[in-house]
Amino acid sequence: MPQPALSCTRTFSIRIPTGVAVPDDRAIHCSDAVTVAGNISRRTSVITPKDIHINGPLRYVDDEGGTMWELVDKETGEPATFDEEQNSWSMMGNWSGGDHEYRVAPDWHDRSANAQRGKPPALGLMSGSTIYLDGNDWPNREIHAALFCSGDVVRPGVASKKNNLYIHGAIITAGTNPVSSFFSYRTYAYDPNLRKYPPPEFEQTNSPAFCNWHVIKE
Repeated sequence: MPQPALSCTRTFSIRIPTGVAVPDDRAIHCSDAVTVAGNISRRTSVITPKDIHINGPLRYVDDEGGTMWELVDKETGEPATFDEEQNSWSMMGNWSGGDHEYRVAPDWHDRSANAQRGKPPALGLMSGSTIYLDGNDWPNREIHAALFCSGDVVRPGVASKKNNLYIHGAIITAGTNPVSSFFSYRTYAYDPNLRKYPPPEFEQTNSPAFCNWHVIKE
């Protein structure tokens, strides 16, 4: 049974079943299923032929845990309230609606060691099987990562719908039903940093094709 991940900033740790600290700009290869959650201020990929379970928020932060992407009021630019216990923005309703949007914090480049080095945080999750969005304790779910799987990205059935799912990164899948409908609001935003600064060992192409959720042929 996959064990929950450790949340940290200077390194991103996973537990399979013991904690493994991942050096910056290197990937970790696993032979079994992996469970991840928490904050990351560095660059890494987790690669496994088995399932990957995301059982909580995955967020890009600075070394002190300060947020990179903020949910802000479009008119005033003021951030919404952040719930430290949930590690997520606490505003209910549709995050991608008319009043709010997701922006890089204005002081990010002043406080981020990665930004000063010219490389923003990046997390690649590569599964040879299925990526599951697990966990029932988070009404809102932020996932900052590039997701790559040979199966699908799915949300297992839960007793009731949760509020917001915001995936900032990419979803690359052979499946035809990425992310099931167990969130009331769902937003998938491409992270433009992936083109110039992809996660280590992440699959790449010289001519990426951007499309909606449907099967394409070469």
